[in-house]
Amino acid sequence: MRTARGAAPEGGEAKAPAVVQMGRGSYTTQLPPGRAEPPDRVYLLDEPVGPVPTNKWWSSALWLPLSEPLYAHPLVFRATAQGLGVGYPPLRVRGGTNPAFFATYRQDLVLSLHGLHVDTAWVAGWGDWTVELQFESGDLRLSTRIGHGLPYVYATFAGAPPVVIFSGPYSVWQESGDGRALGVTVNGNHYGLFCPAGGAWRREGPYRLVCDGAEQAGYVSLGLLPHADPELLALLQRHAFVFPRDTRVTWAYVRDRAEVLTEFVVDVEVFEGDEGRALLALYPHQWKHTSHPTVDGLSYQSPRGPMRAIQGNGFVTTHTYPGILPFLPPLPASEDEIVRELLRQSVRGDLWPRGLGTGVRDTYWTGKSVNRVAQMLPIAEQVGEENVQRRLLEELRSRLEAWFTASGPDDPDLFYYHARLGTLIGYPASHGTDSEMNDHHFHYGYFIGAAAIVGLYDGEWVRPEAWGGMVQLLIRDWAAWRRDDSMFPFLRTFDPYAGHSWASGRGDMFEGNNQESSSEALHAWASLVLFGEVTQDETIRDLGVWGYTLESHASRYYWFDVTGELFPAGYEPPVIGRLFGSGGDYDTWWTRDARAVHAINVLPVTGAALHLGRDPARVARSCAWLDGVGRGQAEGWTDILAAYCALADPARALEEWRRDPIAEFGDSPAHTYHWIENLRRLGHVDAQVTADHTLYAVFNKDELRTYVAYNAGSETLRVRFSDGVEIDVAPRSFGITRAAGSFAG
Repeated sequence: MRTARGAAPEGGEAKAPAVVQMGRGSYTTQLPPGRAEPPDRVYLLDEPVGPVPTNKWWSSALWLPLSEPLYAHPLVFRATAQGLGVGYPPLRVRGGTNPAFFATYRQDLVLSLHGLHVDTAWVAGWGDWTVELQFESGDLRLSTRIGHGLPYVYATFAGAPPVVIFSGPYSVWQESGDGRALGVTVNGNHYGLFCPAGGAWRREGPYRLVCDGAEQAGYVSLGLLPHADPELLALLQRHAFVFPRDTRVTWAYVRDRAEVLTEFVVDVEVFEGDEGRALLALYPHQWKHTSHPTVDGLSYQSPRGPMRAIQGNGFVTTHTYPGILPFLPPLPASEDEIVRELLRQSVRGDLWPRGLGTGVRDTYWTGKSVNRVAQMLPIAEQVGEENVQRRLLEELRSRLEAWFTASGPDDPDLFYYHARLGTLIGYPASHGTDSEMNDHHFHYGYFIGAAAIVGLYDGEWVRPEAWGGMVQLLIRDWAAWRRDDSMFPFLRTFDPYAGHSWASGRGDMFEGNNQESSSEALHAWASLVLFGEVTQDETIRDLGVWGYTLESHASRYYWFDVTGELFPAGYEPPVIGRLFGSGGDYDTWWTRDARAVHAINVLPVTGAALHLGRDPARVARSCAWLDGVGRGQAEGWTDILAAYCALADPARALEEWRRDPIAEFGDSPAHTYHWIENLRRLGHVDAQVTADHTLYAVFNKDELRTYVAYNAGSETLRVRFSDGVEIDVAPRSFGITRAAGSFAG
């Protein structure tokens, strides 16, 4: 487990200059006047002297003296004044006008010590998906290790014997001969309680059990059972003292096979017994994609579906990288005049409006604006609109450079480095990117993606000594790939075990941390892929491929339930709008309009959104559902939903969009038409074929496959597809070929 101790962050010294150069760009280390920033106080056992992790499933333990519920799965925890609260809440489905499913925290028991009472629980260390919480009172100390996929609480202690305090009546249904292992049931949930050698459980009053004789050993554990089964209790007892010391993730992109390998490793400390393997519970996106054998009969419920257990100190998952495109290919010349006119309409007047009534130019609305301009830029090139192309490129560079330059704290658009917590904050901020540390991947992903598009036209501009240094700084803020990065925490927003990002920096809600827009998270990863390709930085490219691949599978499983197996019975909508640690709902943060629920998990519509088309039948179901609520009536969402539905029925989508071609703030009529008309001609996304290149897509229509690859490099590239088709692609160009084939669907 890593602790708060570390090197002081760059630029964090008191003597550092207020403005720090980063190539031709710069950022400030002085908070702009009147701006909010995160609170310095975090509840770390050691004084934070390096980057502080945020946006974790356990983040409320950092920001509150006693945490909100921590949804580790399968168990749920809460830091209380008596010790660590533990629960395994049932999953409940809500119907009506606000459909949802939640397994919100209900306390079954508290793991404590005799006489323990605290007003603060401290974060004593963390791994990539685990955390250690410490409770101290005088000479009493209780340290608990918990995490994703751990069906145990592992605890060390000193000063008094450990106590289990039940929230109500409990029953003991199994007891070992030496009294060290108990099978108990409380609130209908079943637990194994395990004392170390020399200890035994003793009843103390109606709701308490004490582990006597454990003081010398100084450790104890408890585990969750799905059933009151003596054989499962014996299995959990064998693994009960294999304590995790650290958890680490590594990844690899196997380009030739379009596969992403993710290795999850648990470093263990065996306190007693012959068993040296941990017992781990895997989410569906993990156990469906690993060859590691699961344990028969040991499966847990979770808001993400069943979690299946394995024995081992790690496992490897293999996921298919679905490919992305930076933008869609040129339409036939016969369409050029239509596209030209739509472009002219889209660029008339000011390209940088101040937002939909917000009156500010914050990082989110600016990000959406630069994405809109960036997506029009290649279309202008494709149809030969040189004047428009020139204007878009100049405006895009100018706007990004303004943000990437800090002349001082009074600069109206700048980035500020908060050294104590290790984060870069853009001002003007919004949606809590400053005080709450929210949404950095959403906002900064737009800047990174737009910068990558600029790099396609101006390779010098994205070099580190020019403006690329500031782009890399934005990447490191939310996706730092080095554990020894002195400025930013490792993978701030991404949860590698859960397979998706978390949007809330503090996670201080009873429902747990959350993420609404799975699609904006995916766009952020895709922006890394494109930036890595443009700059020929394989480390950033492969990081983007890994994050995009895992998050796309998580999105398809947990937001869109493409298998039809993971949403609980009784939940009727085809998607969720918001995912929480405790569940999901058909809602957004600002409206319950069904069209917004769908659209916020589609936008921005770029070549990274093609992954949604891998399941056209599911798209068709979602669009049929939206027909019932009148998807054509939602101002601002018509184009997003038409682009989404075009992945299933592009002809109908084009017809509906033409009736009401209103552009969402982050898109343009030219881009929407270009997208839908491309899909009408190319057909559905073909998920059966992959390529040995990152920028690719395959479509099929009437048993004719269209193979598309884009080369962002400076030399001709040969792209090989998994069915044997090969394309030679010129620099900064598309390669496209068509071939008849045999289709399974």
